[in-house]
Amino acid sequence: IAEYINLSPGTYTLLVKAANSQGEWTSEPIKLTLKIAYPFYQTWWFLFISIFSLAWLVYWFAKQRIQQIQERFQLRNKIAADLHDEIGSTLTSISILSNVSQQTIETQPQLAKEMLQQISAQSKSIQQSMSDIVWSINPINDSFEKVLVKMKVFAAEILEPQNIQFQFS
Repeated sequence: IAEYINLSPGTYTLLVKAANSQGEWTSEPIKLTLKIAYPFYQTWWFLFISIFSLAWLVYWFAKQRIQQIQERFQLRNKIAADLHDEIGSTLTSISILSNVSQQTIETQPQLAKEMLQQISAQSKSIQQSMSDIVWSINPINDSFEKVLVKMKVFAAEILEPQNIQFQFS
């Protein structure tokens, strides 16, 4: 019995001389060729699969990151467009009402007073819109509890002046 431990991968030739039961030895040694294979983790196909998998993971993570950035960019563009539309139209209306009220303040004071009331109402409206937009994009408010509180406040502002009772469940 022969035992060889920690042989490096490769091809080996083992020369064996043997004796029979009468003690006669073989004249020529018997050649045994042994091939020690590389462990699977040192094979070319394992290395190829490992490198390919690593490259795919890097690609996938990069793609996910790019997708997140694009989603944020689209959200920012949507918010900017909404702000532009909401604020732009209200400010234009306030500007027009201001100009007309200045022109009519002496000749039609009642009309000028109504226009100033409209300016005041629109200013409050734009202030509330800005507050709602800032609240909705603040990550602190991304919990169910915060949304529920916001819904209750909104419902109270609309329903209580109309003497409508409501309950959340």
